[in-house]
Amino acid sequence: GYRALDVAVSNASGQSYGEFLRKEIFLPLGMTRSAVGVDPVWGAEAAARYDLGQKPIPMYMTDTPGASDIWGSAHDMLRFGMFHLGTLLPGQQRILSPESAKAMQRVASAPGDDYGLGWILGTDRGHRVVRHGGNMPGVHSQFILYPDENIAIVVIANQNRHPQMLKVSEEIAAALLPRPRVEAAPSPAPAAQAPSAAEALAQFAGKWVGSVVTYEDTIPFYLHFQPDGDVHAKLGSASTTLVNRLEIHGARLEGWMHGTMPTTDARRHRPHILLLTLNRYGEELVGQIVAETSLDPGFFALPSFVRVARDSQGGTP
Repeated sequence: GYRALDVAVSNASGQSYGEFLRKEIFLPLGMTRSAVGVDPVWGAEAAARYDLGQKPIPMYMTDTPGASDIWGSAHDMLRFGMFHLGTLLPGQQRILSPESAKAMQRVASAPGDDYGLGWILGTDRGHRVVRHGGNMPGVHSQFILYPDENIAIVVIANQNRHPQMLKVSEEIAAALLPRPRVEAAPSPAPAAQAPSAAEALAQFAGKWVGSVVTYEDTIPFYLHFQPDGDVHAKLGSASTTLVNRLEIHGARLEGWMHGTMPTTDARRHRPHILLLTLNRYGEELVGQIVAETSLDPGFFALPSFVRVARDSQGGTP
């Protein structure tokens, strides 16, 4: 989605995506150490990226700059965060109305979901929280806003899935928010009971047939949600396998399956596992499969597009 947005921004503005962000976002907000890709002016100062074995990762760019290629300092990220909290710091210009910034912090996806426009929404220690992290090979970030307290927290590391990232951000939050927020309110009405796991899975019951579209080929794909709760998947000519660690959030499901994505980039990194993320739209499931290595979690292949439809005939590929 964000790859489509960066193309749309470039086409509409007549500029590269990086140049548009520099002129319309970074400079007006005083983010002088931020760029799409490594800016040649300060590129020599950019932190090297490391894999989980503490080995430097060669310089790389992705083909999804709208989702993964912004470099910046923690200081710049805090300037960005304070703007979204409605606090203009010295030298900053208002590039969005307060109403637009607040609208981004409201749920804008499926009912029961926790996603706004670029922000993941929730609570922490009784406080409303707006966040979005980042995780790429050699990069890990935590970006957390507490709108009601006007607090922004940014933690960045030049290693993905750094074990101390969550601990550091939690300790900062604990120091700034020492007491849970308690709202004085009358006893609430009984909340609607959340659907059970079986009820949540029932919407997907049956067989679904379609395909996975990679940048090289289109591969048949089949899913079978069985009455006992097991989910079987079959990718191309590979053997049928189980979808494990299944999570369902409203109309979205996520799970892991064993298998090999038959694309050039994924085949170079085996063994790997496949992360399946699907959203239900009526009688279709649409989403993606991402191949991620089990030996070195620092690598994952380009996502592949998935679309399957409910099979009223009950057949198999």
